[in-house]
Amino acid sequence: MKQKGLITFLGGAIVGAGLTWLFTSKQGKELVEKVKSKGDHLKDELLKELKDLSAKIDKRENTDQNA
Repeated sequence: MKQKGLITFLGGAIVGAGLTWLFTSKQGKELVEKVKSKGDHLKDELLKELKDLSAKIDKRENTDQNA
């Protein structure tokens, strides 16, 4: 019984891999570029937010020290 499940699983994996390869050859490259571009954009936004937060923390520390 375990062999039948393993064979079914492997068959499904092979069919899935084949369909993925068939439908994503060019589109997959475009998807990778789109994901990379979005990741770069999100990274830039995160770095900007971290710089802003750091500046706010520094400003608050300076205000607390002067008080």
